[in-house]
Amino acid sequence: MGPVTNNGGDPLTTRVRNVTDTGFEFQMDEWNYLDGPHTTETIGWLAMSEGSHTLASGQTVVAGTHTVGTNLKTVSFGESLGEAVVLTEVTTYNGTDAVTTRLRNVDSSGFQVRLDEEEAQGDHGNETVSWIAVETGTASGLDVVRTPDQVNHRADTFGFNTDFDTSPVLLGDIQSIDGGDTSTLRMSSLSDSSVSLFVDEESSKDIEVRHTNETVGYVAMEEGVIYEDTFFV
Repeated sequence: MGPVTNNGGDPLTTRVRNVTDTGFEFQMDEWNYLDGPHTTETIGWLAMSEGSHTLASGQTVVAGTHTVGTNLKTVSFGESLGEAVVLTEVTTYNGTDAVTTRLRNVDSSGFQVRLDEEEAQGDHGNETVSWIAVETGTASGLDVVRTPDQVNHRADTFGFNTDFDTSPVLLGDIQSIDGGDTSTLRMSSLSDSSVSLFVDEESSKDIEVRHTNETVGYVAMEEGVIYEDTFFV
């Protein structure tokens, strides 16, 4: 899920639980030092069966789940991909404190991932993290991009490489840990031609929320159902 839009200025993350073959539960989760309630936001989501899938464009998509804690865990795709974007989400509710994922070292074989609580809290118990890796590229109704190392606390706008009739579903994750402060990817605007993204730090430990440049991966896609070997809206 996510990135979340920026209707409410308080930093937050998303949380998913009770994933079945028919649906799931989710919530927006403000960090613990905040008051809890949050205004209405828009959130994109993608659900996919575990395993390897190939789209009509030739792009490979791999999905899986792993148990992850606050130490970096190395995850293998199980096959070699081209340049990929990895999307991750905490999909259990073992610990009640707000938590997010951070990624680094995304390459052709896999990636590393850990859990981050707000800085004032510290460690978090193990949770299930679900992940989807998508090879970069453009197809009808689909644009998968890995940005340069340039996204920080100031909104950066990226134009889409494919034509959308309306604003697409936008999914994304920070792909690096150049800055160690707890943070999530947020979306300040979205249209049929572009998206603006920024890194949103929380301020439980100090009021400084400037963040260094990070690499971001995003997937823009038309709303609908994806079938293996094709893409339907």
